[in-house]
Amino acid sequence: MTSGLYKINLANNRFYIGSSVDLDNRHRQHYQDLVRKQHRNDIMQKSFDKHGVFEFKVIMHCNEGDLLFYEQAMLDNYFDKEPCVNLSPSAGTVRGLKHPIKTHCKRGHEYNEENTHIDKKNKKHCRVCARLRDNPMNNPSNKNKTHCPKGHEYTPYVPGNKRYCNECKKPGEGLVGEGKK
Repeated sequence: MTSGLYKINLANNRFYIGSSVDLDNRHRQHYQDLVRKQHRNDIMQKSFDKHGVFEFKVIMHCNEGDLLFYEQAMLDNYFDKEPCVNLSPSAGTVRGLKHPIKTHCKRGHEYNEENTHIDKKNKKHCRVCARLRDNPMNNPSNKNKTHCPKGHEYTPYVPGNKRYCNECKKPGEGLVGEGKK
């Protein structure tokens, strides 16, 4: 475990400056958050999504006690300049910093009262995305089903007609090509 100052190079000469007591772990954490589209820094996330550029470079190794001093010195030089994408002018944590409020989910659906579910952890979830994800028609495993869940054979597909289980006499659920129910 090594501590030090690091720089993440992004596309268009943009960069992020940070420090960590465990540089290897911090490198992994940044990269995983970007790949999972969960990074706290929206500028970094958008740049990574668009260009896929991520280069983690160690600027210097130093004692844990000196980390914030050196990080602050770097931020004092670069924070207000265009290519720096740090969210805060202060070294250390971004706790308490106001992040922009997200108005849309990652697929572009607007967060509004009808479309948004807020879970116990106060996290927003898009109901449109949930419906798309949970729809059996979007599940490739249902595409050519020939038998019902009990193992009985469905009636042959005829355009405009429903398919039924021959034994249960119930319409099949989530079958591609079903008529109106």
